[in-house]
Amino acid sequence: LLLGTMGILVFQGLGGGGDTAVSINSSPAALGIRLFEVYTLPFELTGVLLLAAMIGVAIFSFKKKKKEE
Repeated sequence: LLLGTMGILVFQGLGGGGDTAVSINSSPAALGIRLFEVYTLPFELTGVLLLAAMIGVAIFSFKKKKKEE
């Protein structure tokens, strides 16, 4: 499913080049500004998801150690 979606996106991107080029500011400062201004909610949700994953791994590892004893 993932490969099919990627294939569709690649083939759509290859067609119709367009006449204008888009200027992209790729500096680290511009990326930080976009993360904290435009993509604030997804950035925060990703942080919460990663925190939950770390807590889950810690809980599972402690349970496994107790069963081994």
